[in-house]
Amino acid sequence: MKMPKWVALIVAVCLVVPLSVLAGPPMAAQAATYPCLFYGTATVDIEPVEAGTEITAWVAGEQVASALTGAGDLADNEYTLPVELESPAEVSFKIGALDAAETATWAQFGSVEVNLTATTEDEPEVPTYPCEFYGTSLVDNESVAAGIEITAWVGAERVGSVLTGAGGLPDNKFSLIVELEEEIEVSFKIGTLDANETATWVQYGSVEVTLTASTVVAGTEITAWVGTEQVGSAIAGEGQLASNQFSLVVELENPVEVSFKIGTLDANETATWVQYGAVEVTLTATEPEPEPGPGPSPTYYYTETNLFGTEESFRISRSGKILKTIEATSADGNLTITITKDTVALNKDGKRLASLETAVDETPPDPPEDAHIIGLAYDFGPDGATFDPAITLEYTYDPDALPEGVAWLVLAYYDEETGKWVELPCTVDPVTHTITASVAHFTTFAIIGTVPPVPPPPPVPAAFTVSSLGVSPSEVAPGEEVNISVLVANTGGEAGSYQVTLVINDLVEATKKVTVRAGLSKEVTFSVTKEEADTYEVTVDGLSGSFTVVAPVVVVPPEPADFSVSSLSVSPRLEVESGETVTITVSVANTGGKSGSYSVLLKINGVKETDRTVTVAAGESQEVSFSVTREEAGSYTVDVDGLSGSFTVVAPPEEEEEEEEVLTEPGINWPLIGAIIGGVIVVGLIIYFLVFRRRGLLFPGV
Repeated sequence: MKMPKWVALIVAVCLVVPLSVLAGPPMAAQAATYPCLFYGTATVDIEPVEAGTEITAWVAGEQVASALTGAGDLADNEYTLPVELESPAEVSFKIGALDAAETATWAQFGSVEVNLTATTEDEPEVPTYPCEFYGTSLVDNESVAAGIEITAWVGAERVGSVLTGAGGLPDNKFSLIVELEEEIEVSFKIGTLDANETATWVQYGSVEVTLTASTVVAGTEITAWVGTEQVGSAIAGEGQLASNQFSLVVELENPVEVSFKIGTLDANETATWVQYGAVEVTLTATEPEPEPGPGPSPTYYYTETNLFGTEESFRISRSGKILKTIEATSADGNLTITITKDTVALNKDGKRLASLETAVDETPPDPPEDAHIIGLAYDFGPDGATFDPAITLEYTYDPDALPEGVAWLVLAYYDEETGKWVELPCTVDPVTHTITASVAHFTTFAIIGTVPPVPPPPPVPAAFTVSSLGVSPSEVAPGEEVNISVLVANTGGEAGSYQVTLVINDLVEATKKVTVRAGLSKEVTFSVTKEEADTYEVTVDGLSGSFTVVAPVVVVPPEPADFSVSSLSVSPRLEVESGETVTITVSVANTGGKSGSYSVLLKINGVKETDRTVTVAAGESQEVSFSVTREEAGSYTVDVDGLSGSFTVVAPPEEEEEEEEVLTEPGINWPLIGAIIGGVIVVGLIIYFLVFRRRGLLFPGV
């Protein structure tokens, strides 16, 4: 959107405000005024107004400025309204003669977007009725002290509050009156902690409710142990769980007693592991007592601070709540840091803040072109520390010491990722010469003074670049919030507005308009939720990223064991002799999802022979064998769980036995054998006498 020339003229005049203006009103009778530009859209009864509708600004019943919608290059229902005042004030608006529902705070040289709405009919006043909620309040199973704030909420709207112990009640008791229109569910907080309980508002009712809360923050690790072995872990508050809830899956073989730890603390409770079970266990733990020493034991935790060279200890609760307002001023008196009581101070891991330091940054990053760092830059640590609510920084500047030509002062922090100074929303008081801002994180801070070129060149239109796309977290459960952020930098020569468009899966999800001063950057964040499990492609002005919605894991128990019997084998296959062993074999397969046992039954000739029970793992098979013998010849039918076969027993052949008996029945022919032997002896004697007689050896000497 192109800025009208008269608005550009006002900005140019603001940029060359003389130093005497920053130093405060001159000695003349009339005080100096300063501009602030209000801009946005105007809507009546949910419909955009027509071009030419008058928009007026009012302070304490006095009209201080007016403008028409659709002027210049603006859309019909858009307006820009410069308002000149002496000091910060709350500004109300009218759309024509109708009071707008919105107000805004005037800021010196500010640029404030206000989208105005009004209605032509007054809504009838709806009567409300009281209901008393009363009871006790416990944190970590311990009674709270007197003076703890108990608040009642309907959705995100706070509808009532009271302090424990008020009205003479015991320290941890409360009585809280809530006025509403109709019956509805009410939630509670104990201090900043969400109570576990809710209650139903009843007209003129008196409802007792015991409130409990836990200081366990989201991100605390819960671990499961069997003896000294860790067998599982989970993170409290993961997914869609409350910050102190957990879901922990432990895989074991047999039932056993499981112990737990909350962070590093041993939980007081144990539980028995059950196969495919879902066991609810509320874990509690006790902080160990400090080692005995001189003096009483400390009641609180402490955060150690070194603020501008002064070291000190401040009490802090276990959940990170500052128990006493911390205020410190730099040695030169130009910077004061204030951390109010009950501020929750956490480190980058979401734990209570153990230390806090602030020191002068001797070598700060260079300021933008045509700008100066006014006074000293300060580095706040530790990195990643966060504060809720935001802490207050108040800088004091000396108008007489400003560099020549400085006409614009802002408080900014240095973004190391982009290498740029980023302007913070702040309030400049030209009377007290202070700049005040609220910051929720730690980094390097400084006052940046802009020097417009002299003589000023023709205005350079605002030009924008979009960078540093961030999608966090990248993986979420259905309905969980995803934050998508970009950094919009104005590289042009004048302030301007830019519309950032978020596209998810090629569809426009949302748009945001942001106004950025020349040379500075602003972070734009979209928060989205998706219910359907899928991967979503994110595009913001040419930058792309993605996030994934993961459906909850559903544990499906395995199917029970299911058996089948196959592959019947009878060996030997054809015939066996009486008493010979026959081996009968089958294969038993478990087609189910769990291990189980199965009894295999063997029948021979329809009569149970034997059975055998086997245990088979899921998806496995096992061979089962039976050995049988039969003495009686014949055919035998085999049946194993519906599978059938057979074998035959045969007797030895009878013909072979008769033939052997025939061969052995005749007697031996002994006479023939004797005659043969006698003949052999006679022949031998004859040969003997003939040989030895011839040689004279038979009768020597004859």
